[in-house]
Amino acid sequence: MRARLLAWVAICSAGCASTQMNDARAMRGIERAENSVGAPHNPTSTADTAAAALIINGTPYAWADIIPALAEAGGTEIVRELMLDTALREECARRRINITQSDIDAERDRFMQIASINGDADGRSLDAIRRARGLGPVRFAALLQRTARLRALVRDQVVISDAAVASAYRLRYGTRYDIRVIVTRSAAEAQAAVMAIRAGSTFADTAIKTSIDASAPSGGFIPAVSPDDIAWPQAIRSALTEVPLGGIRGPIVLEDTWALITIERVIPPPSDAPTIEAARPELEPAVRLAQERTLMEAESRRLLAAVTVKADNALRWAIESN
Repeated sequence: MRARLLAWVAICSAGCASTQMNDARAMRGIERAENSVGAPHNPTSTADTAAAALIINGTPYAWADIIPALAEAGGTEIVRELMLDTALREECARRRINITQSDIDAERDRFMQIASINGDADGRSLDAIRRARGLGPVRFAALLQRTARLRALVRDQVVISDAAVASAYRLRYGTRYDIRVIVTRSAAEAQAAVMAIRAGSTFADTAIKTSIDASAPSGGFIPAVSPDDIAWPQAIRSALTEVPLGGIRGPIVLEDTWALITIERVIPPPSDAPTIEAARPELEPAVRLAQERTLMEAESRRLLAAVTVKADNALRWAIESN
């Protein structure tokens, strides 16, 4: 349900191709892959072993043996990264923006800060966090370059307004709500859930039985939600301040689902919360980071939309089945 932080554009120029077209592309890719699979690999000489990229139980495999499968497993993601890398390098060159080592170091520090905020750090080293996210040294270095370039491209567009600071203040120190939600695939299913609750079923039991949200196993319970948390759809955030304690709001129309919401507890602001002016020095950097993130995502989409790709057969399946 939460809003996606980054939406990648389609790799193929067709963009909004129909499901049938995507299925056809996938089948063509599968046929090519099946046709490309040869006889079982056998070592032919000592030279094969010496030049092998991988040796399993004494059997050598050259890069030519491995690349097609690697392309299928991660080709789409890698191509996307390379597309953005290329577009950013060209855009920064066009705008005469140079990335320094201090910019890269700052991105590495932000990576660790965000991991700590998200609870991913937990005393682990940078290398351990990278490994947990599937980021080896090459891809991690490229990630730092990408984020540094994106941040440099959008930096001058950030505006830290009083309204933005006030929203950040409410997000950090304002009223929060413990809620339960039920998410369904259709309005009819949402209405059926409402009728079940009116007939005596509890909201939690109904959520367990009918909700498709990740919170369903816990009866739809989600703690401490803020009306200023933009990770939630606007319709849900608005409902937080409109639904009476214990009341039910919905069905609420989301993008392609319907939701019911109930408020279980209102959590007042902390009694020791600082004033907004006292908190401003800590809030302004958070506002800047949030705006940079939004602008960086928009810039990524803009640049990727103009990229063209021609692929070798080994990567074509990954691209055409995207």
